[in-house]
Parts: sequence; structure tokens; C-alpha cells
Amino acid sequence: MAKMEVRNEALRAATKEKIHSAATVLFARKGLAGTGVQEIADMADVNVGMLYRYYKTKDDIPDSLPQMAAVLLEYVNDLQDKIARLIERGQNDGTFRQGCTKGMASMFLAVIQGLCAWKLANKGQYAPPTPTMLTAFLLKEEYNHYD
Repeated sequence: MAKMEVRNEALRAATKEKIHSAATVLFARKGLAGTGVQEIADMADVNVGMLYRYYKTKDDIPDSLPQMAAVLLEYVNDLQDKIARLIERGQNDGTFRQGCTKGMASMFLAVIQGLCAWKLANKGQYAPPTPTMLTAFLLKEEYNHYD
């Protein structure tokens, strides 16, 4: 293979890796539906046309990311652990109900995930719950007041 071909192949591989890395981070943070092609291109420091050179649609990108599930799982597990620690602090200071902190953190994350999906599905007709409503299942009765 000629030097120019080798160099071009290396550039293509590097560009594809930049797109993969950006997509992995953004999909982990915002999900597939919540991430725009322009966001991926911006984070990867490529133009949208270059992104489409490698992928027909945004939906084709995850199929090429074998590490995506592992990255997402690590991200969610880390977030769950942090929330569980916050819940434990609330239990220790008497604000939160007693219970399995890991299970309560999972429930909280499931509610947030469901709300995100609901917001995406109902575009302009979404009324978010108040923070008090989101945390009602965690709070002891004396702290549980709906706004």
C-alpha cells in the first residue's frame, strides 16, 4: 500500500474513532433520542457531512459501538451509587425513610428515565413534576409536602 493510502486510512480510522467516542459520551448522557447529529459532530470536531460519510443515520452509530453497553452500564451504576449515598445521608439525618438505599436509588433513576422518555414523546406538551413530587417516596411523612 502506498504511503498516501496508509495515511488516509489512518485518518479515516481516527475520524471514525472520534465519532465513536463523542457518540458514546452523548448517548450515555442524553440517550439516542435526546442526542442530535450536530452535537455528535461538534463533540467529535468534524462536520455533519463527514459524520454522514461514515453512517447513513444517527441510529446506525450504536450498532458500531460494541463498548456502548459497557460504558452505559458503568455510567448508570456510578450514578446509582452516588444517589444511594445521598439517600443514605438523608436516612442518617432523619429526612428520608429507611429502606434499601440501592433499591430506592434504582427507583429514582427509573422515574427520571421514564420522565425523559415521556418528555421526548410529548415534545411541547410536557409538564414536569415538582422536585417534591419526585422525592415524595423518599421523604418521611413530616417532610412530605406537595408544592
